[in-house]
Amino acid sequence: MLSIEPDTPLDDLAKMLATIGEQHAAGYVAALLPAEALEGVTPVSLRCHALRESFVIVRGIVAALGSVLVLDHLLPVLGVRDDLTGWLLAGSALAAAVKAVGWRRVRDFLGVFPGV
Repeated sequence: MLSIEPDTPLDDLAKMLATIGEQHAAGYVAALLPAEALEGVTPVSLRCHALRESFVIVRGIVAALGSVLVLDHLLPVLGVRDDLTGWLLAGSALAAAVKAVGWRRVRDFLGVFPGV
């Protein structure tokens, strides 16, 4: 896996993807990018990737808990019935987490828990 800086132009990324597609179509699976394209590129360590993903999960959990804390105090003031409060809290937690980290990560995180 390659770590590509966010300021890298999209044109460069598109050219790299086109090169990979051409190399794969030609059967050069062992070398999908030429060596020149990989000069100065640092591979992402598994530790760095795991740490980055852990922070993303924490950000999603904090967003979900924050929305629950706010709505827990707000819903009684708005006169929401008690039987709806749980549903609204769960929905707001899910919406906040999806907004913070994206649906794919929330889905993958919830897949860890059986029965959810």
